[in-house]
This record gives sequence, structure tokens and C-alpha cells, in this order.
Amino acid sequence: MITSPSAADPPSSVPGMVVRAIRSDDGSALQAFHYRLSPDPIRSRFFGAHPDLPDAEARRFTSPLAGHEVALVALFGSEIVGVARYIRIGTGDGAEVAFVVEDRYQGHGIGTELFTLLARIGWNDGIRRFIADTLAENHTMLDVFRRTPHAVTVTEARRDGGVMHLTMSVTPPGADLTWFGDDN
Repeated sequence: MITSPSAADPPSSVPGMVVRAIRSDDGSALQAFHYRLSPDPIRSRFFGAHPDLPDAEARRFTSPLAGHEVALVALFGSEIVGVARYIRIGTGDGAEVAFVVEDRYQGHGIGTELFTLLARIGWNDGIRRFIADTLAENHTMLDVFRRTPHAVTVTEARRDGGVMHLTMSVTPPGADLTWFGDDN
């Protein structure tokens, strides 16, 4: 069973930002968020042009399947500035993970915070590995995956043309960790 984030979640480490579970009434705000994205983050998230977020797709994204998906939004006021989700793969302990942050808010730790919260929620729900596909040129996303040891450890990274396929072990909350990665 997937545990929903609640009011008991820790406050955001990004001043002024609130992170909460996506709600079914977030459709319009999600569409507004999508329209504010430049073509690069859209292409990075959807692997192609996706200029519009139709009503049906917004409804689907704001209605995670209980026991199968978790979706979070980062907000400043009532404006969505980031979205993250995982979708459980079958009935096992793996989930596909994806997130996107609005252009003007990138580089402020929002993606890292969303990813870390997804990992904590996932761990509590029996998720032990995340799977992600990202464009090989999307160094920012790859850095989040590789430099968030309190959330995950990349156990496999394989390139297939212009796409990186990553498998990550979800880190137990509160684990003692040591970074052995390349700091360059």
C-alpha cells in the first residue's frame, strides 16, 4: 500500500516552498505549470515536443492510482513549480521515477527535495529501487540521481543512444552514508 504524504511531512528546506501530494483539483494549476515550461524541460521530461497538457492528461496526472503511484507538487503560494512522481512497476519493489521543475526555479534544490521525499515515501511503501530514463545530455537530472545519496544510490547506468537508463537502490531513511563518488 502506498503511503500518502501528509501534514506530518517535514517542512521544505527551500524557503517559502510547500510540498504536498498532488490533488484532483490541481488540474488547472498543473496545466499552467506545464505552459510555463520552456521546450527544453518539456523535451527532457517527455522525450519530445509536448507543448500542451490536455484536460484528460491533466486529470490523469492529478489522479494517481492508489496503491500504485505517488505524485508530489512543489508550490510557491498556489503556483506549482515542480512535480515528481513514481509509478510502481507491477507488484514488485521497483518504481519508475520522473520529475520536472519550472525553468526559473531550477538550481535551487527543488528537484532534489522532491526526489528525496519520493524516496522516503517509496521506502515506506516497500519500494527498494527506482528506474529512470533520462536524456544523456540532461546532466542536471543525472547529477540529481548521482548526488543524492540520502535518497538513492545508482547501481546501474547504461546508455542506449541518447538515453541513459538508470537503476537506483532506494536508501533507507536515516541510513549512515559515505560518498565515494567522483566529485568532479
